[in-house]
Amino acid sequence: MAQKLHLRASEFTEIKDMVLWTGTFNVNAKKPVSIAESAKLLSWLRATHENDQLSPDIVAVGFQEIVDLNAVNVVVNNMSGPRSAQWEESILAALNTHMSDQAYEVVLHKHLVGILLLVFVKRNHLPFITDVVGSTAGVGIMGMMGNKGGVAVRMTLYDSTIVFVCSHLAAHTHNVAGRNADFANILAKIEFRDSVFDEMNPSGFVLFSILSPEPTDHVLSIHSHDFIFWLGDLNYRLVEDANFTVEDCFAHLDKHNLEVLLARDQVQR
Repeated sequence: MAQKLHLRASEFTEIKDMVLWTGTFNVNAKKPVSIAESAKLLSWLRATHENDQLSPDIVAVGFQEIVDLNAVNVVVNNMSGPRSAQWEESILAALNTHMSDQAYEVVLHKHLVGILLLVFVKRNHLPFITDVVGSTAGVGIMGMMGNKGGVAVRMTLYDSTIVFVCSHLAAHTHNVAGRNADFANILAKIEFRDSVFDEMNPSGFVLFSILSPEPTDHVLSIHSHDFIFWLGDLNYRLVEDANFTVEDCFAHLDKHNLEVLLARDQVQR
């Protein structure tokens, strides 16, 4: 029955075009700009949207190192909450004062030590957003501390399931294996648990009760969603050697020789 429903989905579904903007910023423990100075954020938030007609329906902003990653902050983690709230206020002020005549609202924010993810939507979409859940995964010191890791926010928008992941992966040029391991661990550890998922199959689609008469205890993963947006300070580098220096990198950037740079991207190897 489920397969037949999917085959005839075009008969009872409607396609909506939406604009989505994501951005990531390692702020190196710098304090947020004040609400009064929120216009300073526009060169970033409005980098590709110069008018209200193109202002995004959804804005997902990821930060890394919102607090200093010293031992006290990593273990005690009592500064992340206040600093997260300050960044939320500054971004929301920039969006609502300068970006669009349609107000934005916060869907959810989630933080883990220095990592912060903020998801905003235009207010007219709020009635159609459900099943909002956040999750975190620390993969830093001892494979569990929050100096490195990921935070995620998932939601159902109209009838599509969306998840945003913001991560900060292992540093140092030659530590590609560490970054790959962090990515895999975040992917495995992030889970979304909520009673609403009792009526959903592992793909995130709500099923008719006749198809799933017995209650279940589904736990959704990142892969369980229709759309996945992964952002952050991934720390992957360009491979440098005797034939390719930092100066060479900037020279290729100036000439827009992106293919040369992509060939040396650690993510591509």
